[in-house]
Amino acid sequence: MYYGNQSKRIGTIVRSQNRTVNHYISYYANAIYTYDSRIILSGSYRRDESNLFGVSAQRKGVPLFSTGIAWSVAKEKFYDLNWLPRLQLRATYGYNGNVNKTISAYTTASPNLSSNYLGTPFTFITNPPNPSLRWERIKNINFGLDFGFKKEVLSGSIEYYLKNGADLIGTSPIAQQTGMSIFTGNVADTHTRGFDIQFNSWNLSGQFKWRTTAIFNISKDKVASYQANTGSNLSILNHRSITPLVGYPILSVFSFRSAGLNNAGNPQGYLAGEISTNYTSMVNSTNRSDIRFEGSAVPTHFGSLRNTFSFKAMELSVNISYKFGYFFRRMGLQYNPLYEGDNHTDEYGRRWQQPGDELTTTVPALIYPASVSRDQFYAFSHATVEKGDHIRLNDLQFTYTLAGDALQKMGLGSVGFYTYASNLGILWRANQRRIDPDARTGYPAPRTISFGIKTNF
Repeated sequence: MYYGNQSKRIGTIVRSQNRTVNHYISYYANAIYTYDSRIILSGSYRRDESNLFGVSAQRKGVPLFSTGIAWSVAKEKFYDLNWLPRLQLRATYGYNGNVNKTISAYTTASPNLSSNYLGTPFTFITNPPNPSLRWERIKNINFGLDFGFKKEVLSGSIEYYLKNGADLIGTSPIAQQTGMSIFTGNVADTHTRGFDIQFNSWNLSGQFKWRTTAIFNISKDKVASYQANTGSNLSILNHRSITPLVGYPILSVFSFRSAGLNNAGNPQGYLAGEISTNYTSMVNSTNRSDIRFEGSAVPTHFGSLRNTFSFKAMELSVNISYKFGYFFRRMGLQYNPLYEGDNHTDEYGRRWQQPGDELTTTVPALIYPASVSRDQFYAFSHATVEKGDHIRLNDLQFTYTLAGDALQKMGLGSVGFYTYASNLGILWRANQRRIDPDARTGYPAPRTISFGIKTNF
């Protein structure tokens, strides 16, 4: 178009269309057989298929099954333990399947929102064709024991489980002459094992009652295999979710090995086994001996203890939870973000300021201009790792219940008045900086108190 001295050119706006079609088909059957109220046999089988997976029908579907047996030992004729009237053993074995909708066995391309140097729109390959793509599979093995003492003064269950993940989907390197450096496919396996234990006890009965429910959980996992190149040490430490190092927990905390501060206030680490301040080489190193494994990033031992007390019409319930066996990384002082007004930490007052301070602090001295690699080394060093272990008062509930003839004449069975309070705070924590391990970023869960009335007609 030409209007006077002005002209316009047709632009290179990228237009895109998208459509998603997911097809699934499943076959499912299960059966349960009970023999003489003593032995229970169960089994299930299913086959799930999806168009997201490999080209062949064998890849598109996955057979899944489970089988189990439960034996009520206490119902056997030879059983004569009167003090333990309930005793059952059980075991299960089977597979679960998972699907990842973000990938496909076929070539996947995405349009670029900008144009190339020729001024024309283009698309780029996000994942190459993968005819071998298949379902993720989780093998589950469980062994359990259920018991109950006489009059249920003590009851509960103990369960041991194994969960092995196979063909888990992740990223993996690919020959760069194909035009890509990584692809997403079935590249990882994991192993998990643990215990789930629950005890219920009646500690006091009569007019004043006291009962307890205790839950203990132990869970440990590790990456069994992973095909991708995990990159530099910094890329391992900087992972915000999965840490894909074989032989270590799926969610781990690693750190640069620290040798403290030197007499100039600079943090020291290790490079090929020698003390060093070559921060660029240390953060880019791929020698895993230069970093240390701190521990799991999620609790390996956790559970709760609930005590309920009742007297006549009043009942008080107190729930305490605990999490042990894990670590977290707190925010360390970094001078480059600090100069930009972006680093919020209380460590500035603890920094090295004069010779001799290296004996009492691990916070580096202020330097200008800041060194990015120096900041990175300290922020991901052992000095910024804290234990996450803590015990928390989860909630309290008090209930007062009214019942009687007067209420029945009004058409009411009972009326209960209750007060419930949750997120009441931490009773004990392992870290000395008073950091809440469950609220390291953002705001902690608010403390809440509610009041209510419950009735039945």
